[in-house]
Amino acid sequence: MTTNILTGIISIVLGLVYSITALRLPRMAMGDRLGPKIFPYFVGIVTIITGIALILQDRDPEKRSKKAEFGFKEHKNLWLNIVIL
Repeated sequence: MTTNILTGIISIVLGLVYSITALRLPRMAMGDRLGPKIFPYFVGIVTIITGIALILQDRDPEKRSKKAEFGFKEHKNLWLNIVIL
C-alpha cells in the first residue's frame, strides 16, 4: 500500500464521519437555518473528494508514490515501548 492510497483512505473515512456529524447538528429556530450546517458539510465533502483524488492519482504508474513505511524494522525498540506504555 502506498502513501497516497493510505492517506486517501484516511481522508475518505474522516470526511464521511465529519459529514455525518455535520448533518446531525440541531436545526436552528432563529436566524440562518442553513449556515451552521453547510460549512462543516462542505468541508467533509471536500475532504472526501480529495481522498478520492489521491487514490485515483496513485493508479497512474508515472505518478505513483512510494510504499508506506512505518519504520517498524528500523525503530523496533521505539515501537515496542509505545505498545507497552
